[in-house]
Amino acid sequence: MLAQNNGLLVDPHDQKGIADALLKLLADKNLWDLEDLSLKFSVDGDFKLNGELDAATRQKELIEALTHMASSNGNSSVSYHSGRRKELFVRAADCYDSNGDCTERLPAIIKNVMKSTSSGLGRIGFVLLTGLILQEILEKLRCCQVNLQEIDALVCNSGSEIYYPWRDLIADLEYEAHVEYRWPGENVRSVVTRFARGEGGAEDDIVEYAGVCSTRIDDFRQRMRMRGFRCSLVYMHATSRLNVVPLFASRAQALRYLSVGWGIDLSKMVVFVGEKGDTDYEDLLVGLHKTIILRGLVEYGSEKLLRHEDSVKREDMIPQESPNIALVEEGYEALDISADLLTLGIK
Repeated sequence: MLAQNNGLLVDPHDQKGIADALLKLLADKNLWDLEDLSLKFSVDGDFKLNGELDAATRQKELIEALTHMASSNGNSSVSYHSGRRKELFVRAADCYDSNGDCTERLPAIIKNVMKSTSSGLGRIGFVLLTGLILQEILEKLRCCQVNLQEIDALVCNSGSEIYYPWRDLIADLEYEAHVEYRWPGENVRSVVTRFARGEGGAEDDIVEYAGVCSTRIDDFRQRMRMRGFRCSLVYMHATSRLNVVPLFASRAQALRYLSVGWGIDLSKMVVFVGEKGDTDYEDLLVGLHKTIILRGLVEYGSEKLLRHEDSVKREDMIPQESPNIALVEEGYEALDISADLLTLGIK
């Protein structure tokens, strides 16, 4: 641990180091920089006979100061939903045609899922979980005339970025710092570009979010690890685009981050997906959250480039009779979704 002014520098992945740092901050009053922390304690406040602040008074002032800090911190994502949202509806289905272009079903399912939450207004939050970049999903939201203020969080670029439209459209820097831990982005980008050219692609055909469309994820990941790079690889847009994101970034990880930050249990989250999806699709089918699979919603996915025939099968990764997974046959209109939620006992 390194001390710097009134702060302590610790490894964010070292739980013991974090615990020791917290104890040291509480024990050493020399580290309490009251002015920097906006802890405006009055010298003439309530004191005990021995000159110390009354415990109840100290607790009250500390809570008020921390609340003020949280509300004034532009990067904080905790204060908005603490104690307000009890459940989250998560739309995680990206709909593409055979060319990898988004179809009209994408804005339709966004609007329908939001309509299905109308009965729980204020209690149920809404999150978009997508492989698209921010500009692409904003364009789709404009098409379906959805008010951005009604969306609690936008998880973009295969789980590597989180935005809060009710506040601003600036990425959550705390989440970004977490997922980019030891992430050599520029080096990875150059290596992926060389791999793409090696598969027969022309240099002009390769941009930041595009790459080879024939190498399976398992092979690509192995080749990257042989060169010392650990990252997450996600095919999307019906295998026409390859996302290379930090190892700790994923759509499932983003859900866990929101669960901890907002104090919403994962079992109170409902994730809407199609029968197909990007190569990270299977990660959304397992866990404590409830998953609703909307049959016929997604026509073209990228799962064919996920693994080899002799690799681990999908049925080995996903429980066949999970009580948290429901398959919807009828459709994906708002009334259909509401009826299915009632059947599952969710609403």
